[in-house]
Amino acid sequence: MQKQAGIPDGFHTITPYLFYRNGAEAMAFYEKAFGGVTMLCLKKQDGSILHAEMRIGDSMIMLTDVQDADAPIHTHLFLYVADVDAFINRAVEAGAKLVAAPETKWEGDRRGGVDDLFGKTWWVATQVQVMSRAELQRDWNKEHTK
Repeated sequence: MQKQAGIPDGFHTITPYLFYRNGAEAMAFYEKAFGGVTMLCLKKQDGSILHAEMRIGDSMIMLTDVQDADAPIHTHLFLYVADVDAFINRAVEAGAKLVAAPETKWEGDRRGGVDDLFGKTWWVATQVQVMSRAELQRDWNKEHTK
């Protein structure tokens, strides 16, 4: 299968996006139990995980810590496509609720989000600027660990 435009190296089309109360603990478990390898871990000033990516086998998962202790734990799906704007428009026309209009983010993705008709959130992106996970981590650390 040929690599599709707009998908970063190492990713497949769909990536689970998992929410935790203690993502660092989950990541340590996945490393020990499943051979997971941390590819990216962006932490907030308080040490909580804003966004992390782990490779397990040939697949990636994304993780984040919930900020509200009483918030429910969700699973979102992250979908890479060739044209995020067309994809989001088609989803909204089919009845999905727009969560976030597509916009280009600092890490090189153009990203938006929709809620489907069944209560699942889909974050949809097209990679518009190629950056390695090491470059993303370096840039994050430079700006957020002062």
